[in-house]
Amino acid sequence: MSNLPSWLQPIGELTNNLTATDLGEFAAKSRPDAKQAAVLILFAELEGSASLLFTQRSSNLVHHPSQIAFPGGEIDVTDLTASDAALREGLEEVNLNPESVYVIGELPKVEVAVSGYQVVPVLAYWEQPHQVFAANVDEVFDVFTVPIEQLVADSNRVWVRRGDKYKGPGFLINQRLIWGFTGTLLSVILEEAGLVSDLVNRKEVEVD
Repeated sequence: MSNLPSWLQPIGELTNNLTATDLGEFAAKSRPDAKQAAVLILFAELEGSASLLFTQRSSNLVHHPSQIAFPGGEIDVTDLTASDAALREGLEEVNLNPESVYVIGELPKVEVAVSGYQVVPVLAYWEQPHQVFAANVDEVFDVFTVPIEQLVADSNRVWVRRGDKYKGPGFLINQRLIWGFTGTLLSVILEEAGLVSDLVNRKEVEVD
């Protein structure tokens, strides 16, 4: 981890320290027939700020339309590892050059019950940031970064409700709502890295 900036060290250590037990109900179940996917959790230093890259999914997608997400998708038979899949998806979705990325490691698989996928979160550091854009408009509407200081600010952390069926952690930043799988995974990462504490009295946001 010595080649990582100091602010990223606690997050990078999760690849060695985080276990399925730490994930609780979010951990993937034993289902050999489950569909497998990977997401790229890409950290960078941009204009002097520690930041994290996100996409906004296309409104035409069947699963999670218009939601904010990490680059990623299903692991193909041509992918040797989950990290290879995450980098390939980054290239296809937002024109991310895999050579510009240092892969820190993989976290334990997590379960996305609504879509039936088990997902490997791949932590990575964007060593050589470059221009990215929505390269696959069928899947991606937008790509953007958010400073880490905004993600860890208590005022930006919320509970997101969808009627009586769902309640989970989220982030409301500049009118962008990060919730669902992405909001939960990000909350776990930040909490397990010791960058935030669990907030009980967060503002609640209702979604359709």
